[in-house]
Amino acid sequence: MQRLYLFCIALLACIAASNVALAQGPTPAACGLPKQGTINGQVTYTLTANCTQTGTLDMATAANAYTVTIQGEGFQIDASALTRQNALIETAPAVTLVIANATLIGGGEGGKGALHLGYSATLTNVTLRNTYRTAVVGTSGSSGSYTLTNILVENGSGRYNEYRDAASAVVSRAGASFTIENMVVRDMVLGNAAVGIEPWNSNSSLTVKGCFTAERIYPQVFYGNVTDNSTGPCTGTIGNGGQAVKVVPEPTPAACGLPARGILEKPFTDKSSGKRKYVFNLRGNCQQTGALLISQSANVTINGNGRTIRPKANVQPFFTAGTTTIRNAILSGSSDRYFILRAHLREPLLIQNTVFRGNKGPVYVFDGRATLDNVLFEYNSTSYGANNAWAGSAIMQWGLGETTIRDSQFINNSGGAAAIFGGQANKGKTTLEGCVTFSANSPKDINDPYSVLTDNSTGECALYALPAIVQWPPQPDQPANIYPPEVPGGPCVHPIGAIACVYRLLPGYPTRLQVYGINSQSQGFHQLTVFQRDVDAVAEGTVALSADCRARVQVARNRDVTVSVGPNAEGKLLHVVYEGGLHGGLIDNFSTLGETLCGGNGDSGSLALQNCMARTNYMLNLRETPGGEILQLLPYDVTLTAFQRTAEWIKVDYHGLRGWLSIPHVTLLGNCG
Repeated sequence: MQRLYLFCIALLACIAASNVALAQGPTPAACGLPKQGTINGQVTYTLTANCTQTGTLDMATAANAYTVTIQGEGFQIDASALTRQNALIETAPAVTLVIANATLIGGGEGGKGALHLGYSATLTNVTLRNTYRTAVVGTSGSSGSYTLTNILVENGSGRYNEYRDAASAVVSRAGASFTIENMVVRDMVLGNAAVGIEPWNSNSSLTVKGCFTAERIYPQVFYGNVTDNSTGPCTGTIGNGGQAVKVVPEPTPAACGLPARGILEKPFTDKSSGKRKYVFNLRGNCQQTGALLISQSANVTINGNGRTIRPKANVQPFFTAGTTTIRNAILSGSSDRYFILRAHLREPLLIQNTVFRGNKGPVYVFDGRATLDNVLFEYNSTSYGANNAWAGSAIMQWGLGETTIRDSQFINNSGGAAAIFGGQANKGKTTLEGCVTFSANSPKDINDPYSVLTDNSTGECALYALPAIVQWPPQPDQPANIYPPEVPGGPCVHPIGAIACVYRLLPGYPTRLQVYGINSQSQGFHQLTVFQRDVDAVAEGTVALSADCRARVQVARNRDVTVSVGPNAEGKLLHVVYEGGLHGGLIDNFSTLGETLCGGNGDSGSLALQNCMARTNYMLNLRETPGGEILQLLPYDVTLTAFQRTAEWIKVDYHGLRGWLSIPHVTLLGNCG
């Protein structure tokens, strides 16, 4: 009887204890942790297996402070199936959270972090992965503190509304005090940084100490007044059994010359700027398979060489927080909300001699500085309706951004409120300079409801004022007797003095440059044609030399292209230089005196040969220089040693007499370049 009595007492005690536990929170799943629900009292959960969350664990305010402890035992809590807008765990003021030896996956977005914490927390040996917004948000009030020890945060993103917005890994706000010791943040993007303090929370703090590693971070590692007392990168294991060192190479250029996706952010070497320099010279049209993110630590130049950059469906091709230049490109076909370029963190963005065509969204200047110089926007659109006063189909300025638009054209852009949205009230500014042309934009050209746009433009751009790559529709090939540069209605043209004219025809035709001489009757005659593939095939030196030795194209090791013509009546050679390829911007023009393109004996500007022979296909004239005086008539089917060549002429030896033969009339044998 006594045993029965004792058993009943014990049973009642167990039931009472169980009721207390149930009153403090939902019943744990088989893994040891509730799938979702509200916890309202002190409790400890010990995981026995991997857990899957179906909703937020909400730790509500109680009359007295309490602590919720999760002993992970090395297991994971997977919230990746949650709909976005949900935190994995949310705590109210007076609730302390303790998590150890666990991996947390997913959670966050909207106004919430994956761990959205309202008082204090201690995280030890924890990995957070694939979070939808900030991994850990601390909103404590003045008395709350957070201690994070041995933490790995990877493959997550922050909220990207303004550069002041929340960091992607850890953010301190509303008086929170963070101490982080031994941490790796990896592959974290968006927000204002990986780790930061929100700027309007001056009473917040965040200190990093011990080892600290940040790799593949966009836009930057720290934001706000973070105290960095770290001692160097981490090694060995980190978080809940993760690896502190994970070797992933930087994005490498695809065959077209540009990485198809990835983060450009490695610290570098340039003593003048402290930034890592990247230069990409396009060799073909590119398709972006994902976003190319340019970190604040990078300085990137993309020379398009007249090629097209086109993203796959629903891909935003460029995010830039660093110093970024895009020139001589056609950016076309984006089906996502923006083509680029949330120009972030006050670093400059420069777009030159470029076309934006047929995109489903604008260039988005978000709290950054951008200059658009000699740019054509045509046939772009946005799905935002006209009642959306801030939507622009070509350019959308937002936040503290500053945008300068110079010598540019806006044609047949539609949707939103206008082709250009000027910006927000009391924030940023937009300025028009030089010539600016608007034509057939719907519903209108400019929407500037907050009066932040300054129009300093000088009128519409002249016909063909833009670079050749902006011609639309394509122009047909020009006959040999072409328009001289002063005749209106000709195609895009760049005169070289009064003796030659450079034509660069795009799009719709292979990338090419044509040089025409201009005679005393202002009539044009063809001298040479060079395709971009010809330039790509030459590491450095002469690409082509005209038969009369009066026009030459050369490429430098940095891919700048020099077109030289002459001599003119004063005996001068005239030169122009295009940056980065045939369709680069004009960056230099100069003249030289006392020489010719082929030199005194026709040797200069040609390629030296070894092991090359030339067999005559007909009776041919051997000439002193390419196209020059005849030295002797050579017999048919004679094989001669060759020493030098240009694009159309080859120098040979005939019984000690050296001269030039026309290449189309010989058969080249051996290594002839």
